[in-house]
Amino acid sequence: MLGLPPKVYCKIYQFKSLINFLQGNPGITWAQLADEVGYYDQSHMTRYVKKYLKVAPNTMVKLDMDFINYLLTR
Repeated sequence: MLGLPPKVYCKIYQFKSLINFLQGNPGITWAQLADEVGYYDQSHMTRYVKKYLKVAPNTMVKLDMDFINYLLTR
């Protein structure tokens, strides 16, 4: 119904969960964040941040979260 394979939808949902969890817990470490949202490890999470936002996680936190959420709704 969405026009996406289930695996792709799950990865997008997991990434959106990462963004939401990061907004609510700004003092969390990258390893804790990866564990909380279900990534295998920190490098696995980093790979998806780079894939979806084209920036490293350290750069991601400097971006405007409202803008990131806007991009994810497109």
